[in-house]
Amino acid sequence: MKHITRSFFGLCLFGVLVILIFHQIDLRQKYTQPSLKALFVHNTEVFVKEYTVKPETYSCPSNISSTRVEDILCLEKRTFLKNFKNPCWYEPSGKSQSSSSSVQNKTLRCLPYFHIFGVCKTGTTDLFFRLIHHPQILPNAGVQRKETWFWSWRRYGEQSSGYTKMTLKQFSRMFDAQKIGETKMSIKDGTQYSDLITGHGDPMDFWDHKHWRDIHQNDPYANVPKVMTPHLVKHVLPNIKLILLLREPAERLYSHYYHGGYGRTPEEFHHDVIAGIQRLNECVERNSYWGCLYGHNLTSTLPLPLSASLYYIHLQEWMSVFRRDQIFIFRNEDYRKDKKYSLLKLFEFLEVGM
Repeated sequence: MKHITRSFFGLCLFGVLVILIFHQIDLRQKYTQPSLKALFVHNTEVFVKEYTVKPETYSCPSNISSTRVEDILCLEKRTFLKNFKNPCWYEPSGKSQSSSSSVQNKTLRCLPYFHIFGVCKTGTTDLFFRLIHHPQILPNAGVQRKETWFWSWRRYGEQSSGYTKMTLKQFSRMFDAQKIGETKMSIKDGTQYSDLITGHGDPMDFWDHKHWRDIHQNDPYANVPKVMTPHLVKHVLPNIKLILLLREPAERLYSHYYHGGYGRTPEEFHHDVIAGIQRLNECVERNSYWGCLYGHNLTSTLPLPLSASLYYIHLQEWMSVFRRDQIFIFRNEDYRKDKKYSLLKLFEFLEVGM
């Protein structure tokens, strides 16, 4: 076990750097202050600095092959219904293209209100199952009623039957619009309002961007992408609530290694950690971390999922696109210590009853 611990050394140094940047606190206070409440940083500036979210404009290439992935950024933005808490809209039923405002001729469609977007092997499955016990929160029709695999995998044909590329319309059908639509209450002015919400937990979305060259607005010959998953999500769901659960980076990697089938023994893990860190360090001597992970595709080609533990790199991408108050960030260690408090803070963030 001592050999394994030594192999973690380089990774842990990076992990400590991430945590220091992430927390922005004096180490002398770390073990003397009860910091559990402060760790729920969805509406504070305690740990993560505020990033400026810059509006982006994107080109829409013409003559796109039908075999390529759907061009999300060139889809028309939806106007969501005001009498639904969840983002929902009506579309014509079947072949009917009537412009009539009658709801009878239309089908209700919904997209997720919240997204647990990271990270793998931090406890996101346990968290999601606890969230959907809330009477206002619905699961989806994906894997374990939690994972849709849409943004990082299925829209590119990965993990899809026959490598079929999933569309946004197909993604929307994974959420129970019928249940959301039939459960309404009257508010003070007599208006019917649905306060049910739905969401998904796809923890690979935080870090797995290996298909970035298939996004139409990116140059496939470039070393780094201009557009990534957060840009696509923002275009479709500008007000989505994002939940990020982190875990000590080396422990997370150890769990991910075995769960993902990268190896079977501690000896294999020890060997692959050393090889992975060495390859990453050699690449970073000549390139940036972004250039190594994306341009050289080390996210996919390293012998273990090291990239998923490089939190700071991926978090910058998401925080450059979404407002800070849209992202709820907390740690697995504190979630395990006090699940009740964690869930209460999450319900507050999601603005559901407690």
